[in-house]
Amino acid sequence: MENLFDRRRFLQQATILGSLTTCRTAWSAQKEPIPNRPEAHPPLGKGQGIYPGRVVWVHDPKVTDWQGPGDGHWWQPGRIKQDRLNAMLARCVMELAGQTHLAKAWD
Repeated sequence: MENLFDRRRFLQQATILGSLTTCRTAWSAQKEPIPNRPEAHPPLGKGQGIYPGRVVWVHDPKVTDWQGPGDGHWWQPGRIKQDRLNAMLARCVMELAGQTHLAKAWD
């Protein structure tokens, strides 16, 4: 019976495998061109309200005592400090309305 795996056949297959690996590596290393950044859309409509387009950001990390993953969920009962949350919301409404008193801000 003839040997199906001789040195010549081994070298042929090793050369083919090496060539394919080199081609694949070279092909995958090609960088694709970075696409252009799309243009921003113009605003839709016209801003409404006393201060059109005004956005207010308020943040108070002490509103919740959640320590992150592994500490339950931040919305579970007893996690949120309602008085701090109320103060944060009041500050938001006053900044949005441009007032220093909450009652005036709601009007």
